[in-house]
Order: sequence, then C-alpha cells, then structure tokens
Amino acid sequence: MKKATKFNLVLGIINLFFIITCVVCLFLQGGVEGIVNEFLFQFTSGETPTTLILPDTIKWVNDAPEIEANMTYQCSIINNIGVICGAL
Repeated sequence: MKKATKFNLVLGIINLFFIITCVVCLFLQGGVEGIVNEFLFQFTSGETPTTLILPDTIKWVNDAPEIEANMTYQCSIINNIGVICGAL
C-alpha cells in the first residue's frame, strides 16, 4: 500500500479536497459530547481510485463505499454513521 496522506476533518464545515490519486487517512477530531457532531467532506478521485481510511467505528449506510476513478464524492458522518455518494 502507498504511503497515506493524512487530513484532520474540521467539525461543522465541508472540507474540500480536489483531485486525490492516493491513499487518504481521515481523522475525525473535535467532537463535543451531548450535541450532534457532523463531519462533511468532498473529494474528486483521480484516474486511480482513491483509497479512504476512516475510523472503524463508522457504520456505513448501504455498506462501506467503493470509490471509483474520476468521480466526485460527498460524505456526511454524523454520530459515526456515514453516508457517501458519488457523481461524474
């Protein structure tokens, strides 16, 4: 596996990443007890599909995502439940 590029997601804003052609490790930091914590991010996968590494605690709606090449994805993670969708 290639060396991972690491990003800390900022709570409550959409984190934008442009064309990503590598392995990406995302960290969720800054959650606050007793409120809804939402982490949002968007990225475009390059010619080689992006490999996402996220905490194992995330439970995905419709199973873990399979990232395809040359698509743009948006993801929302609220209370460790992740929803991701992609479009050309």
